[in-house]
Amino acid sequence: MSLARLCCSSKLPRLAASRVVSLAPRTTLLAGRTTPTSFSRSTSHLRLTSSHLIRNFTSSPIFLAAERAAAPQAEAHPISLLRNISIIAHIDAGKTTLTERLLHLTNAVSSSGAIPGDVDSGSTVTDFLEQERQRGITIQSAAVGPVWWPSPSPSPSSAGKKKRDTVGITLVDTPGHIDFGIEVERALRVVDGAVVVLDGVEGVESQTENVWGQAARYNVKSSILFINKLDRMGSSVAQSLRSVIRSGLHQRPLLLQLPVPVEGRDEPGISGVVDLVEMQALTFSGKAGEVANRRELKVGEEMYEEAKEARHALVECLASLDDVLLEELFGLPTGSGEGPHGKMPASSLKQAIRRQTLAGTILPVLCGSAAKNIGVQPLLDAIADYLPSPADKSEVVGTVTGSSSITSKGSAKGEEASSAGKEISVSLNDKRTTALAFKVVHDKRRGPTTFIRVYSGTLHRSSVLFNTTTGARERLSRVLFPFADQYVETATIRAGQIGVILGLRDTRTGDTLVDISSNPNSPSNSKSTTSKALDANEAKSLQLKKVHIPPPVFSMSLEPASKSDVDSVSEALHLLIRTDPSLRLDEAGASAGTGTGQMVLSGMGELHLEIAKDRLANEFGVNARMGAVRVSYRETLGEEVGVLEVRETVERELAGKKIKIGAEMRVRALGEEELGRVNDADAISFGGNVINISFDSGSNHDGNKAGKEGKEENDIEAYLADSPRQSKSKSSKDSSTTSSDSSRPGMDPTTLATMFKTGMVAALSRGPLTSNPLMGLEISISNIDLYGPELSSSAAISYLLSRLLRTLLRTKPKLNPDTGLPSGPAVARTTLMEPMMSTRIMVPEVHLGKVINDITSEQGGLVQDVIHAASSSEVSRGETGGEEEVYIPKSSNRFELQSSAASSGAKGKSDGGEGGGKAEIHAVVPLANLVRYSSKLRALAAGNAQFSMQLQGFAKVSPSRQSEILQDLGR
Repeated sequence: MSLARLCCSSKLPRLAASRVVSLAPRTTLLAGRTTPTSFSRSTSHLRLTSSHLIRNFTSSPIFLAAERAAAPQAEAHPISLLRNISIIAHIDAGKTTLTERLLHLTNAVSSSGAIPGDVDSGSTVTDFLEQERQRGITIQSAAVGPVWWPSPSPSPSSAGKKKRDTVGITLVDTPGHIDFGIEVERALRVVDGAVVVLDGVEGVESQTENVWGQAARYNVKSSILFINKLDRMGSSVAQSLRSVIRSGLHQRPLLLQLPVPVEGRDEPGISGVVDLVEMQALTFSGKAGEVANRRELKVGEEMYEEAKEARHALVECLASLDDVLLEELFGLPTGSGEGPHGKMPASSLKQAIRRQTLAGTILPVLCGSAAKNIGVQPLLDAIADYLPSPADKSEVVGTVTGSSSITSKGSAKGEEASSAGKEISVSLNDKRTTALAFKVVHDKRRGPTTFIRVYSGTLHRSSVLFNTTTGARERLSRVLFPFADQYVETATIRAGQIGVILGLRDTRTGDTLVDISSNPNSPSNSKSTTSKALDANEAKSLQLKKVHIPPPVFSMSLEPASKSDVDSVSEALHLLIRTDPSLRLDEAGASAGTGTGQMVLSGMGELHLEIAKDRLANEFGVNARMGAVRVSYRETLGEEVGVLEVRETVERELAGKKIKIGAEMRVRALGEEELGRVNDADAISFGGNVINISFDSGSNHDGNKAGKEGKEENDIEAYLADSPRQSKSKSSKDSSTTSSDSSRPGMDPTTLATMFKTGMVAALSRGPLTSNPLMGLEISISNIDLYGPELSSSAAISYLLSRLLRTLLRTKPKLNPDTGLPSGPAVARTTLMEPMMSTRIMVPEVHLGKVINDITSEQGGLVQDVIHAASSSEVSRGETGGEEEVYIPKSSNRFELQSSAASSGAKGKSDGGEGGGKAEIHAVVPLANLVRYSSKLRALAAGNAQFSMQLQGFAKVSPSRQSEILQDLGR
């Protein structure tokens, strides 16, 4: 279609309104030059006139992408040339600014000559929520890609010539604030590598260590460190490297660049970098640093000697780890004054850096200033050269339960994987499509928008997926690639790629999706290392590792303004929780039985709930009264209670339908050691509890009668055979309603186990003492009697489990000997647990005593360690080794002298201010005492202190402390 015809087409306004872009031919749209950001960067500003659309279309990335016929095609691009990476850091380290520069340089979000998005002006692509732009912080993770970058390392073509490969990069920007840690969790769950952004002034900060630990949880061991903000007063490469080692982040941060100071200025600054691998000086020019100018570093130049020394150390460190490089080093001539280290080819160094980065033995370090557009192109080169492709990662491990197994037990770590299952490897070469849903976004027009990572097979528009977590079949409507809040349509998403699918109604974060209609691998054509191809029944029970969802620690109450608002408030809350699984909702208070009319929303922090409150009011238009934010406690049993046991068969009417079901429940408190393991588990699916569910198909308790056709009424095999296949449909409240599909009779054991687990989780969400969730319990369900799918429905299962647990956790009231009636109400057996926070406080030495005294005496905390900056050179909290094994620039370097002259923040530096230095206090403090601690700390330290905190776990409270809490809660 010509441009004139395209501009006159009536389809143009619809193109802007839909924000889902499809170009013809289909392959050209996948050039990766992305989305219609010239139309609008915001989801809420789509009112564009046709004249505006025509005027901007010729310079839009869509038009430019359509013209690039020779651009890469994501559908056919080699897996080895794909990179899935996440940008992670402490808050305000410059992640989003760096991401915008990366997208700009890859021509992903701007036309030629435009400038990248800016946080201060609210024009960023990845921060697209209104709250993000107003506050200048990242709240949600945002995926963009694939975007395309030519690899600096040539590869031989089939013709024997050298050509540069184009690498497809999917970037996932993440929040730095600890309240939004779930966004970091689900991003790191599906990426293969990471770029860790470090503030060159502050060095390693608390959240830097937190996100590093989150990456380790998902085996993301290949990372690149980018020291940012080197244009600022007080920035220091040397001190940043020391903070990496002393914090235990990594023992071998390998410096690949030196910063070049600004000529002729007394103040700190950076004008470029020295590439130690190539021994070249780089400067950057253009509107946004688009032009990278390289020149060879010559003997006699100001930085040559230091660069030579740094490169020697680089080669030495790599050779000590890499046998291939060591052998090559021994083979180089030693006669000249340069020595073999100086003669090591750059290509050999790059290969060694890649091998060791993939192994996780080194942390490549680059430097620059994203805000000043310095050092961004070399970072893209490093992503292409050093970070892993999906093919470089080990196969994903999942768990399956055989079709004959009808036993499902939660592991000792609280994971939903069945201990009766077996581990299997999911290979990129497997034919069956396997994917993990790692994020769900609600869109008013398109409905649920599900972000996935495909681990095997190929996902097509026509694919029908089976959700192994819920047992529901899901039919796709569209297949897309993500570009923040906009999407580009494609026909397929291949193994190793991150994409977006529309049409899934019953899928949530962490769910495993498989295509059970796919043909399994056959020995003749499969390269999979899986020992045996999964049959359809095994595939239905396949569970990939879930996304770790941390427990909430703050709560607020919500109450609909009127009865007519109840449904809309409930619907909005369910939609919000589906998009953010770190939010939890307790609706029990809104039931007619309690009479309070209140619902309780729990989250990770005050800011988290403040954002949720703002979204409910502005995005969903909720008309509700919202209470103040308060600490969220937990309930548990004391170990002295021992094992509680009860058995009951319930036969009654529930919601107008007759139910009949029976089971036995045993409950005991977990020991301290067991509780610690549950708190450290990879997936706290059951809220810090262990759930064991055992189905005994041969049980035959008293009272069981033979059913029709000679079957026992409680026969589980008969129950499974008689149960119609359950299909799920969307209701007005985003909840699932079930309907029977008579064409596919029978229920698999995994679905039945899921029904019991779901009912148990609901029962554990509300304790008898304060209505807070229960944790630290081991619950065993056995001797289950089922009386057919009609009598023993999922609602009946949930009712029975709640009734049994409620019976066990309340003591029976004493009877009056005269009347035989209860002399008082039933008393809860449970006690309270409160969230304990691992706290770090940076304070001047002169105020150290006052702050420590306040923590121990007033805040009820326990001081674990105090690190003094003056002696930090003698302290290493990591493993043995460290600074002597890597090159750290000398203070004699002019840039370092400028930077360190005014340094005030980097970890490990002395402070020339009040008191002669700073100290870092490590303490464990109850969260309730930290809610308003910022003001108290400022008063104690004359405004010159700061603190950060992270949930360590929950601890049982003393009787006196419990009385205080109950009084505060009005109980």
